[in-house]
Amino acid sequence: MDAGVIVAIVVGAILLIALFSFVGRRKRDQRHEQRRLQARDHREEARVRSARATRAEAEAEERAARAKKEQALAEEQATAAKRERRFARSKEQRAAELDPDHSRR
Repeated sequence: MDAGVIVAIVVGAILLIALFSFVGRRKRDQRHEQRRLQARDHREEARVRSARATRAEAEAEERAARAKKEQALAEEQATAAKRERRFARSKEQRAAELDPDHSRR
C-alpha cells in the first residue's frame, strides 16, 4: 500500500471517530437538556403541591381551633346549666320546706 492511501485511511478513521464523538456528545447534551426540563417541571409541581398542602394544613388547624373553642364553650355552658339546675332544685326543696300547704312525704 502506498503511503497516501494509508494517510487517507487514518485521516478518514480519525474523522469518523470525531464525528461519532460529536454526535454522541450532542445526543447526550440533548438527553441532559430534556432531563433538566423534566426536573424543572417536577420542581414546579412540587412547589404547587407544597403550597396546597401548606394551605390545607392551615385550614385544618384553623378548623381544629374553632372546634376546640366551641367545645370549651359547650362545656362551660353545660357546667353553668348543671349549676342552675342544682340551684333550682335547692330552691324548690326550700320552698317545699317553707310552704305550709305542701304535704310532707
